[in-house]
Amino acid sequence: MSRLSRLQALVDSRRSKLTSHEKQLFEFTSAIADWLGPFHDHIRPSPATVLADAMKQSELKTGKPLRNIEIPAEDGSNDQKEPPQVTPPPGIVATFFNGGWWPL
Repeated sequence: MSRLSRLQALVDSRRSKLTSHEKQLFEFTSAIADWLGPFHDHIRPSPATVLADAMKQSELKTGKPLRNIEIPAEDGSNDQKEPPQVTPPPGIVATFFNGGWWPL
């Protein structure tokens, strides 16, 4: 069983124990994550960039370069020139706080 399928089974088993308000909040947060995911993937630095920066900062602090760490090759996934297409928010995101149950 893959990690993703185990995580999904865990989420499903715990989700059955949630109240209706908690389920709505879970669906809201999942919809936001799915909606904003492409933008997050577009603007975050590549793992190689993050690791190179961490190695540089470590060397500045300690005065010694890190050993036995290889920076992975760039896969080009973050080399997109144009951001993802802007889409309107999902219905649950746009109307979540209009439901009347949210305690504001």
